[in-house]
Amino acid sequence: MPTLTVFSAAENAALAFTDEQVAHVKADAALFAEAHRHLGDAGMQELVIVIGTYLLVCRYLETFEIDLEETDIPTSGLDEIRKGLEKHG
Repeated sequence: MPTLTVFSAAENAALAFTDEQVAHVKADAALFAEAHRHLGDAGMQELVIVIGTYLLVCRYLETFEIDLEETDIPTSGLDEIRKGLEKHG
């Protein structure tokens, strides 16, 4: 993956690692090391969990042939959570 100047070195390392892991299940050791240098142990664990969750959702939707919504969802639910927190502190 080419390095993109709009992203930081850490972001580029995470993107390269993600692309490699998605394509080959286990990322190259050099890509892992570079991402780990920026993210540390906890950051790498979080990144791998996010990648795995994304892949799980993709495979689930494909397996059961679930189509995505054709129209935008008006709210993510975050507004309701914020309102509840403001009301109930």
